[in-house]
Amino acid sequence: MTDFAQLELDLTNAIHAADTTAALEEVRVAALGKSGSVTALLKGMGALSPDERRVQGPLINGLRDRLTAALSDRKAALEAAELDARLAAETVDLSLPAPPRRKGSVHPTMQAMDEIVSIFAEMGFAVAEGPDTRWLGPVTAFDELPELELAGRKGWHTVGAAMLKHKMVRTPTQWEHRRVIWNRPTKSYETDGWTVAVRAFPWIYLIRDLGIPAEP
Repeated sequence: MTDFAQLELDLTNAIHAADTTAALEEVRVAALGKSGSVTALLKGMGALSPDERRVQGPLINGLRDRLTAALSDRKAALEAAELDARLAAETVDLSLPAPPRRKGSVHPTMQAMDEIVSIFAEMGFAVAEGPDTRWLGPVTAFDELPELELAGRKGWHTVGAAMLKHKMVRTPTQWEHRRVIWNRPTKSYETDGWTVAVRAFPWIYLIRDLGIPAEP
């Protein structure tokens, strides 16, 4: 068995053995975090010869993709199990009125940006987006994280969020994206290398530079 195959087997077993989302996050960090075992392999590609990169690159990227998919599937299963357990332990008074539903709206920061653009447009200026900025969208709460992950591999990271889209900036390195609920403290994430990129109710979007050359 090759070293890659053994590493994949060990990490896959660890993913399936994780019985809580917290334990699964520890496995993810150990594999794909800034100092993770798979991340170390990706960083080491820069020291390989072109011929070695052509052979090793697809193997390492394939390993990362399969582990990412396995982590996503396991997380969904654990979250569903945790939700079922919480619902089973809670009681609901069906006689109470339903809570009011929040209606989405454009974030105030993006509203201000749109107004500034409109004012300058009336003065004869035009908005020019260079090759290192673009909009990612349309995306929804259900598919934006996979889209951000794909963009992050190519060096893009979010710097702003509007209705169904993200303002993206490109750098030479790959980025991770994470989304947490608005009122959740971010200090623990910041100690692990995450930076708050966007606050767009009800979400906070975190980014982390992996220090790996961006994919073409």
